[in-house]
Amino acid sequence: MNNKLIPVAFITMAMLSACQTHSEPKTTDEQPASMDSCRAVEFNHLIGKPETVLDSMKFAGPVRLIKPGQAVTMDHNPERINFIADEKGIITRVSCS
Repeated sequence: MNNKLIPVAFITMAMLSACQTHSEPKTTDEQPASMDSCRAVEFNHLIGKPETVLDSMKFAGPVRLIKPGQAVTMDHNPERINFIADEKGIITRVSCS
């Protein structure tokens, strides 16, 4: 391979990778259905409510409540609903994973 092509190839790859963007999926009413595989949007009305409201609810799929500082598995399960609570036990976010 021509040694002059290596820097050109490197610069081209760097430029192309700079064009890519990464953003966290949002779970809002504007979220496309394809990104809301666990139907988290349906539970957005629980944001701002105490985590204890989940005790009386039934869910069709896997659910987890995540509290500050709690260790959680990093496995990706698009069908799982995550309820994230703050230090006061208030649900602050609902997402899939």
